[in-house]
Amino acid sequence: MSIFEDAPDDYITISLHISETARKIFTSYADLKRLRESSRLCTSHTPAWATYREFRRGFRASWGIGAEALALILYHLASEEGFSGAKIDRYRDVAEFVWKKENEDEVDDDDFTWHKEDGYYTGNPATAPIVFRALNLAFDIDDQRRASRRSNGPNDQRSA
Repeated sequence: MSIFEDAPDDYITISLHISETARKIFTSYADLKRLRESSRLCTSHTPAWATYREFRRGFRASWGIGAEALALILYHLASEEGFSGAKIDRYRDVAEFVWKKENEDEVDDDDFTWHKEDGYYTGNPATAPIVFRALNLAFDIDDQRRASRRSNGPNDQRSA
């Protein structure tokens, strides 16, 4: 049985896009550093030894890396690919759903949310505070984009 069997039709496509985006944007330490600096999304939940290679696993990365990876992916989609805040929220929902489905046999219900355990953060990365900060940032970027289009007037031909 597929984890997407009881999911909305677009969940598999969104899940694949999240994974592809992780592989695309985390190709070097410089990429990771640039995303952290431009977004100001960085968390102490991520171990100091984590490299861009772990971030390439996206929200599936372990040892607390998955939350920051997802936050940076969502930021990239909002800032560089022009996704709306609502679309970023949908992507976060998909990451939460997929992580739950992939881990439902290994994790108790109480452990589904992001939490510290044995010195490391674990649980569903899509429920971590940094991911919600990224979501709020995506809505801010979306608002700024709309305000900019309004101030440029009706002749502005840039896409939304």
